[in-house]
Amino acid sequence: KLNLKAGEVIMLSASRAYDDCGTNERIYVDYDELPSILQPKDKLYLHYGRIELQVRGVVDNDIVCEIVTGGNLPPHTELTVLGVPLNLSAITEKDVEDLNFALDAEVDAIIIPMVRTGSSVDEVRDILGDRGRHIALIPKVDSRQAYDFFNDILRASDGLIVNRGRLSVELSTEKVMQAQKSMVARANKAGKPVYAVTEYLNSMIHENCPTFAEATDVINAVIEGVDGLILEEETAIGDHPGVVVQTLSQLCREAESQIWQSDIYSTLTNAAAPPVDPAHAICMAAVESSLKAHASGIIVVTTSGKSAILIARYRPRCPVFAVTRYGAVARKMNLYKSVLPVHVLSPPHPCWSKDVDLRMQEGIDYGKAINIIKPGDALILVNSWRPGAGFTNNIRIVYASIDEPWVLPVSLDDQLFDKME
Repeated sequence: KLNLKAGEVIMLSASRAYDDCGTNERIYVDYDELPSILQPKDKLYLHYGRIELQVRGVVDNDIVCEIVTGGNLPPHTELTVLGVPLNLSAITEKDVEDLNFALDAEVDAIIIPMVRTGSSVDEVRDILGDRGRHIALIPKVDSRQAYDFFNDILRASDGLIVNRGRLSVELSTEKVMQAQKSMVARANKAGKPVYAVTEYLNSMIHENCPTFAEATDVINAVIEGVDGLILEEETAIGDHPGVVVQTLSQLCREAESQIWQSDIYSTLTNAAAPPVDPAHAICMAAVESSLKAHASGIIVVTTSGKSAILIARYRPRCPVFAVTRYGAVARKMNLYKSVLPVHVLSPPHPCWSKDVDLRMQEGIDYGKAINIIKPGDALILVNSWRPGAGFTNNIRIVYASIDEPWVLPVSLDDQLFDKME
């Protein structure tokens, strides 16, 4: 880290000769056109607005700045320029190379920073083409312009990340929380996962426990409806990253127990204007049934993952066990709150209906193994009525057994009937 002190002068250089060798007198910025567009008295911000610079002038490829507000500057920190139009290309040649690498590596999701409108996400999707149609695109909302075009970005994306730190530079601090609540609510309504990032447990970079304010911040974010929270410096450079993750998990679990699930369900279902397709209606009914029956889990057999995503959209109180034979689908399910993927590796049974029952049993067995499903618990079973994706229209309510599987054998003998009685 560099310790920048208020009142001192520092040079921002666009020359690559200073890349990875910054000092208190000169640091590198990776935007070649920056010196040509800045004017004296323009303001620059580093490290989420904690460090403020004011431009004095430009000398060749260097920007001479006065440090207005000092602080510690970590490496590879983002630079924010307010009130100055930047001629930044949404997709660079390096980005195209990285996207091709992602295709070759068969990644499941790509996070896209610095988006301005939905067209930025559309451009990435066009570059990925058919080979990347399975890849989830998750843009970061980290600027005032992105916030203004949030609905357009939401339309084009598979999920979103609310970057509170970057937003706090361009929006006032008190407006950031309002913006976060608004974006989370709109993402929930659209049924797309939304995550939040920046300084949730920042004190735990060096400490063993969070402050009360940090714990409250985490709990409020969960109650608002985020699908996940992202840690940065706490685990990247922190003294005990494992403890940080464990603490965050405990706070999230505690917060989830305080959510009024039935009220959220009513709000989200009221937003789904009829008519809806049959699969959508079945998934809504599955969530309502789980609330009425106090179910311990919803077991859904899915080919594409759509049914599990629809169920998770309405925020059931219990976990959703998404049982699938496709690894890519199982991995994608990890993006969604409440969904626990179950990847079935056993070969399929030649009889399709029996195979469905066996996959249901695998989901139940997994729930028992992780101590979520216990004997006597109500379970909601959801599946399609024929092979393939897009035919989900079957819902059942069963109760978990102690020893015997809920799936009855094809031929029942008298002893088994006696045991059931």
